[in-house]
Amino acid sequence: MNKHILEQHLERLSERLRILILQNARYESDYDLVFLKELYNLSHHMLLLKKQLQKVEQAEDVPIKVSEDVSLF
Repeated sequence: MNKHILEQHLERLSERLRILILQNARYESDYDLVFLKELYNLSHHMLLLKKQLQKVEQAEDVPIKVSEDVSLF
């Protein structure tokens, strides 16, 4: 996946997470199991995407070594 697609997925998950939190905002400290599972799943996917994005960014920073041997042409 390229960097732009990963960033879009991450932004969508982040938006879903914000909506989920706002929908379940309560004064109680007691959250239902469905909310907690969805919160966990979204967070987990966001962490995976962030790691993938980091790898893509690091790969972009690595210079590509070009062989000076032109005898292949």
